[in-house]
Order: sequence, then C-alpha cells, then structure tokens
Amino acid sequence: GGRETQDAVADYLRAAGVEELDYLILTHTHSDHLGGMRYILRQFPVKQVLLPDFDKAPLEYRATLDGFLAEAEAHGVPRHTMRQGETYLLGRGTLTVLLDGIESDNANNICPVMRFDAPHLRCLFTGDAEEPVEQAALAARAKLRADVFAAGHHGSSTSNGEAFLKKVRPDLVVVSCG
Repeated sequence: GGRETQDAVADYLRAAGVEELDYLILTHTHSDHLGGMRYILRQFPVKQVLLPDFDKAPLEYRATLDGFLAEAEAHGVPRHTMRQGETYLLGRGTLTVLLDGIESDNANNICPVMRFDAPHLRCLFTGDAEEPVEQAALAARAKLRADVFAAGHHGSSTSNGEAFLKKVRPDLVVVSCG
C-alpha cells in the first residue's frame, strides 16, 4: 500500500498476530504499492524482499524505490528478483511465480503472476498487471485456476480479461479499490 495506508496495514498485520514477515513482495514501483513498504520494514522483521524484474519497464518513483532498497539493506534484508518457475515456502503452502511480468513501456506489466497453493486453497495474484500480461500467462499455459483471485489492477478494465477469468474460474474475487 501507499503511505496513506501504511499504519492500517501494520495494524492489520499485528491484529492478525503477525510478528515477522518471511517475504515482503514488491510487484512494481507505483506509489500505491511501494509507498508504505519502507514503513513496514521498520515495523516488522523481514526475512527477504522479493522484487520484480526492473529491467522490463521504465522505473517510476525512483527516489521512493531507492529509499526502500536502502532501508532493506540497512536492516540486512536480502533481496531477490523473482523469476518464472520459482517457488517460495509459506507455512504449509507454496507461492509460485507463474510469470515474471513482460517487457513493456507500462510499469504495471512487470508485475509477476503468482499463485499461492495450500491444502484446500489456491489464490492467484497479478498485482496491477494488465491484459498483455494475462495474455502472456495464457500463452505460457500457466496453471491459473484458483479459488480466490485478487482482481488485477484493483479491478480495472485494463485487466481481468474474459479469457483470463475463464481460466482462473475463481470462487471468490477480491477487489482492492478505494
């Protein structure tokens, strides 16, 4: 989230009993996804920062990104650029990078397509990735089926294409909009 929501995010995590984060994931550099991350680093121990491939699109909010990366370094938090096919263990579940974004003039399209699989639960996340990323995931024959889908780009019409949604076939869609 952004700076305006950073306190609410931290409070939510504390209320849920979170004391540390295995991963802090940055999907792309827009301020509504990056702005509060530095604050979260200060509030919780973080084991690893997962980043998109910044070489795939022009960087936006460079000063905010540099500040966040410097904060991670100051806390000794290792960082890693996510790649397609990588998996990360989370409790009894696994987070898999199905696609690591695409090359684009649009910073939204470096967002990875990720699926979390746990016993009896599959969740799909695309960040602010737009329809070209969805088409690339379809072309890559990614395993998109999920029980819960966090609607792409806050439910925007630039994402959540019909062909993509037919492959995901979610039981529940979460739309994060103001």
